[in-house]
Amino acid sequence: MSKKYKRYFAPARKVNWFSPKMLLKTALKAYISSTFGNYADRREMEAALSRDSPEDQVSDDERYASEEEIWIDFMSDTGDGFKATYSMAKLLAADFLDVNIEGTNERLPRGRILLLGGDQIYPSPTAKLYEQKFQVPFASAFPEDSLKHGEQIPHLYAIPGNHDWYDGLGNFMKIFCQQRTIGAWQTIQRKSYFAIKLMHNYWIWAIDVQLNADIDKPQLDYFKCIGERMKEGEKIVLITAEPSWVYQQIYKKDDNSYDRLKYFIEHYIICKNFQLKTILSGDLHHYSHYVCMGDSFCNHLIGAGGGGAFMHFTHNLPSFIDLPLPVAKDIQPNVSNSIEANLKACYPRQEQSKKLNRQNLLFVALNSSFCCMMGIFYLFFFWIFETRPIAVHDLNDIYNGIHFSFAELTGTFLKMIRIPAICILTILIGLGFYSFADFRVGKIKTRIAGFLHASVQLSLIYFTIAFLSMNLINDQAHIVQYLIAAFIIFCSGWVVAGVTMGLYLFSTNLFLKMHLDESSSSIAWTGYKNFLRMKITKDGLTIYPIGVRKISKWKMKVEDSKISFSGQLPDIELIEGKISITN
Repeated sequence: MSKKYKRYFAPARKVNWFSPKMLLKTALKAYISSTFGNYADRREMEAALSRDSPEDQVSDDERYASEEEIWIDFMSDTGDGFKATYSMAKLLAADFLDVNIEGTNERLPRGRILLLGGDQIYPSPTAKLYEQKFQVPFASAFPEDSLKHGEQIPHLYAIPGNHDWYDGLGNFMKIFCQQRTIGAWQTIQRKSYFAIKLMHNYWIWAIDVQLNADIDKPQLDYFKCIGERMKEGEKIVLITAEPSWVYQQIYKKDDNSYDRLKYFIEHYIICKNFQLKTILSGDLHHYSHYVCMGDSFCNHLIGAGGGGAFMHFTHNLPSFIDLPLPVAKDIQPNVSNSIEANLKACYPRQEQSKKLNRQNLLFVALNSSFCCMMGIFYLFFFWIFETRPIAVHDLNDIYNGIHFSFAELTGTFLKMIRIPAICILTILIGLGFYSFADFRVGKIKTRIAGFLHASVQLSLIYFTIAFLSMNLINDQAHIVQYLIAAFIIFCSGWVVAGVTMGLYLFSTNLFLKMHLDESSSSIAWTGYKNFLRMKITKDGLTIYPIGVRKISKWKMKVEDSKISFSGQLPDIELIEGKISITN
């Protein structure tokens, strides 16, 4: 892109999650938000400062109740690379989409309501990134002047995900809760949670349950008030920011997000005898659909987090989930005490997902900045060794250690530990690789995998440097020889550490179901995006899961200081047959 365009807008690249800078910033943001998030929780602050009661907020959202039919879009996890975000926003903005269902073409009109299910921005919710990665792409995809004369203004609602929460919801509140426009979409909500009354006794409830915190009291009071205005048997579509039913099954006791969801459903939905028709979520960047067996509290659990961020693998998804059932015992004393659900569909298919995992074997090529950092570590070790000749001699002895006894090898390592810089650097790198392990999936296997990974990485550092030092440096070495050796060691560290990390991510994900986030983000696959287009009529709720196998490329133009983008809409496909939920 030319420099003259950059002064108007710079399309964002997809996030490089293994960049050393990104790793440090993300870890710091997550630590600060989790540690101080409750002290900077703007939900309670906004509630305290608001002059509107829950009753006032409900009455504002009855604008759809008189319509006979309504179309609604649901998408989650947007705001990463420009191409993916703009491609998905452009699909949402299209007047209609044509899908083929069992040989018959169906035309699906644009949603009257757009629901965003969390993580509208990556990696952090600064005002600049919201503008660059969310507001400009969405506004450009659906400009204000694109609505036809007399056409209804579409409304936009959003709940925050963990990345929206990293600043305590400051910028989220400004963008989504102050009745602003984003292109032709009009924001309506006043809080980070909301309830929308629809026709035919349908409601949309969207809750804010982020950063492992309990649901705040003002939010509970809000939904309590909503429930008091509703009648028994009314139907609810519940939106939450994370598929807690999946996390509870994968991470077992290390994740309590399902407990919070279960509590809310028990005390604010089931106890009122409302019908929970489906639960929608994002956070995992793929599509998954679980169908509950028997007479359950909810028949469909759907995750649709394919709005623009990197694709999460699906082969780690459990094919069957068995979780505690939300139940109000005074109303339903004989209901089974567990949820049993089968995975009906996912996108991409699990076979395709396993093939994509193989790209972790190309980690060196896909994550050059991380490998460069490791090459620098190798170089730093070499520098220390070369300034301490005894260390190089001892390492050469280790390299030829097959001729030594175990006692001699142990003694050589003990001599090396006496060098403070080597000792400290070894401990730091070892702890870094060990703590990188995914401890959520089980302590024992994680500790073993983390220890083996750290041991292999450290061993490769020592033996690579020992081998190269012995063959590249001699007693008469001059400065050019040292520079050549340093360059070779840097390149060797780049490749050796990168290949080892790729093998570790590939194997632990495939065989131990570890590192779902890390193994997926390392390849940062931009395909297999998705969103839901839904229709509510007197007959019930129909959900069309829309898949995008490949995103489009877009060319930027600036005319009279106005930005536009040209390109073709990406091809779409129906992930599975339409989901019909009858009344």
